[in-house]
Amino acid sequence: TWFGWSLETGGSLSGATFGFPDAGMKVASQTPPEIYMSVDGYFVVSTNHNGDFDRGDYTFRENLTLSRGTHEIHMGGEVVRLKNHVRNAFLQSPSTEFGGSYSGDNMVDFLLGRLSFFQQGGGEFKDLHGTKLGVYVQDNYRMSSRLTLNMGLRWDPYFPYLEEKGRVVCFQPGVQSTRFPNAPLGMTFGGDQHDAGCPRPGSESNLGNFAPRLGFASRLTPDGKTSLRGGVGVYYAAPETVGYNTFVDAAPFSPQFVFNNVDFQDPYGSAGVTNPFPQDYAPRIPGTDSTFTLPGAIYAVFQHDYHATTIYAWNLTLERQFGNSWVARAGYVGNKGTYLYGTSDQKPLRELNPARYVPGTDTEGNPLSTHDFQNTQDRRLYPQFATVGFISSSNNSHYEALQLSVEKRLSHGLSLISNYTWGKGIDDYGWSNPFNRHFDYGLSDEDLHHSFKFSSVWQVPQSHWKGIAGGLANGWEITSLAYWHSGFPFSVRDPGDDNSYSAVFRDRVDFAKSGTPSVAYGKSHNDMTMQWFDTSFFQPNAVGTFGNSGKNILRGPRSFNADVAAIKNTKVNEKLSVQFRAEFFNFFNNVNFALPDNNITDGSEVLGRITSAGSPRILQFGLKLAF
Repeated sequence: TWFGWSLETGGSLSGATFGFPDAGMKVASQTPPEIYMSVDGYFVVSTNHNGDFDRGDYTFRENLTLSRGTHEIHMGGEVVRLKNHVRNAFLQSPSTEFGGSYSGDNMVDFLLGRLSFFQQGGGEFKDLHGTKLGVYVQDNYRMSSRLTLNMGLRWDPYFPYLEEKGRVVCFQPGVQSTRFPNAPLGMTFGGDQHDAGCPRPGSESNLGNFAPRLGFASRLTPDGKTSLRGGVGVYYAAPETVGYNTFVDAAPFSPQFVFNNVDFQDPYGSAGVTNPFPQDYAPRIPGTDSTFTLPGAIYAVFQHDYHATTIYAWNLTLERQFGNSWVARAGYVGNKGTYLYGTSDQKPLRELNPARYVPGTDTEGNPLSTHDFQNTQDRRLYPQFATVGFISSSNNSHYEALQLSVEKRLSHGLSLISNYTWGKGIDDYGWSNPFNRHFDYGLSDEDLHHSFKFSSVWQVPQSHWKGIAGGLANGWEITSLAYWHSGFPFSVRDPGDDNSYSAVFRDRVDFAKSGTPSVAYGKSHNDMTMQWFDTSFFQPNAVGTFGNSGKNILRGPRSFNADVAAIKNTKVNEKLSVQFRAEFFNFFNNVNFALPDNNITDGSEVLGRITSAGSPRILQFGLKLAF
């Protein structure tokens, strides 16, 4: 029986000395001020924001073990009662980006005061509680002296967490809210009448999450030095609590506004929207007669029939012992992810309210595809709303790998571990094209085709010297850890121009010519940093399209690092010992470059350049007394 309690309290502060209103922008801002402003490819100003966070869990676990003959049966479960309270000034000061959508160059847009992206909200205030439950049974069955089976079944039901003050939003086109009758058509809330279809927590429970597991271990040879192990299983995971922040980031609780292509000095005025702040700053629990300023943003809503993330995993490993201390292994591993979701820029949400590209002109002769705010709103699927994010359990992933390892267990003062992985991971994350989920099917951002790691511990043999010489020569230990891996994949993007006219700003580029763009493997450091890939292969995507170049078609620089430590243990007397450590991180001072700039709107002088790298060689010395 196990009981645990955890509590995390803390917060964040802003480091800004002035805010956007001081810079001439006609917006409200909280006190103390805060600034977030990005000119991609040039600079970013980010000062954080004030916030108080209160999180904590109660956990109860129970495990019962019953041994009967050749069966070892385990039964048990876990209940986690979680708390997630947030008092946060998030977005009470605007978030702004200059993305080149006006002039084609990010810096020129900055100098002209033309924002490609503007977002402001009423803050983030949440009182979330929930329960996670899991129960299991497993039988470790020794069928014979050479074969053991592991058979198990786990139940992981998904119960959505609940925002206790009812700050829950749904998006249901054509449905009118009964809780807030003034809400625009399609915006419903937890607590609406049942026929409105918005569950009180924002999504329905799914109780049929049964996860079987089957594993085996077989001794193939009579000497016991060769074995074959394998297994297959199903695993479930509940969404992170950060996903529930999206409910409270919406009107009428905390209104959110997202504008594209507006004026820096007067973003609300240039969008034709009445500025609701600071009057609508949260926290507040509005009445049923609340009014709504349109077009408002719904940062994200949950899929009503949201399904817990499901992973199918399998593996098979052949193991052989050599001598008394050497072991070699060869393994095949794989997993398939379904019902995956995203909540960040790295795993972006699906946009439910994109704008459609409309070629031609309106009745007044103005191009229908222009980037002004009003035109974009007119072309959205639901013009009464700005962006509408969607937390859906609809993404997929697939990973397979060959794993080879050699291990020397500690003997004669030496232990070694080395392993090599050859693998491939693919997924359909991205939602660059909101009308086609398969547009982002390709290599995962985390995919590494090749990875090698090596670690060692060597206890230097003792000398027979006595006195001071023996004290200096004995007690040494040398450790090392080295790794090498191939580069991470990346796409070449054109998000600032938004040539798709979708208001999603995740476009990829078009190929300018046929062939395969080269990368600067094997060239000098100067050539690598000045142009990592051949930029002549790419051009802005055609108007009304999302780009014909694939997802993650290029790879960044390889990486190699070696850390070495020399440790000296000296025993002073029976009760006191001293340890000296000399540690060398990145021992060979190898340069590990970061990914190159992949945003075509950053300009030809920036595209393809590498502007940052990992840490250089770092030396660290330590002295420890043990008594």
